[in-house]
Amino acid sequence: MSSVLTNIREAILAGSTIEASIFNSSALSSVDYVEGAWIVVIHPTYAEVYNKGVLKEVSHSTLHKIVNRLHPVEDALAEPILPPANCFSIQNSSDEIHIDLYYPERIADIQYDKKGSVEVHKIPLPNVIIRFHLRKTTDDKWSVAAVKYCCTPLTLREMVVLPSSGDTATCKVLPLPNIYGSGAMCYGRNSVPQVFNNDLRGLAYYYDLLTLAPFNGDLGIVGVRGYTPYQWIAHLSTLTEFPYSEISN
Repeated sequence: MSSVLTNIREAILAGSTIEASIFNSSALSSVDYVEGAWIVVIHPTYAEVYNKGVLKEVSHSTLHKIVNRLHPVEDALAEPILPPANCFSIQNSSDEIHIDLYYPERIADIQYDKKGSVEVHKIPLPNVIIRFHLRKTTDDKWSVAAVKYCCTPLTLREMVVLPSSGDTATCKVLPLPNIYGSGAMCYGRNSVPQVFNNDLRGLAYYYDLLTLAPFNGDLGIVGVRGYTPYQWIAHLSTLTEFPYSEISN
């Protein structure tokens, strides 16, 4: 890689206030639409690219991607990402992470707020999958953009990578109170961590909420017919295994 391209990449990563670099088409011969000399001026929040008298403003991340695509750093490793212990699938790019957590079925004590009186019920929880979509922020952290609660009858050994576009025959929206039809949870007054550095282990708290926070009947039950939320919880408390066959969504 030319020293000019190296300086551009380093200037972007260092957040330099102003850095001017001039390089000619010979340094970018792998791209046929680049002709003549470029001038790149890096400002605190954007970059200006001059090419044959035409000015274009681009973000730092866009310029960084262009430089990396033209002359990739093959031996450079990204900063390590620390996923939660129950992570079974993770996909990431420079500005997005898709991560799926898998929690095996178990008997658990859950709380139910019945008109102001909180009851404790021991129920079988299904195999729970929590799907996260995170986006890179302007200060290089990861922000939770979407969370989806699902369940599956499959064991972890039977699981395959799930499509990002929706449910499958073996992955349904989690049929518990406080879960919307989209699979998102109504957190009520509970606060959840929303922004992370590369240490994502705090995402495990989203599973802990299933037993820490009381359920209620405000949203109904997704994918289960013939039960109110309270009746469904009462029904589950009579079972020792989660009834996947009763899920209709």
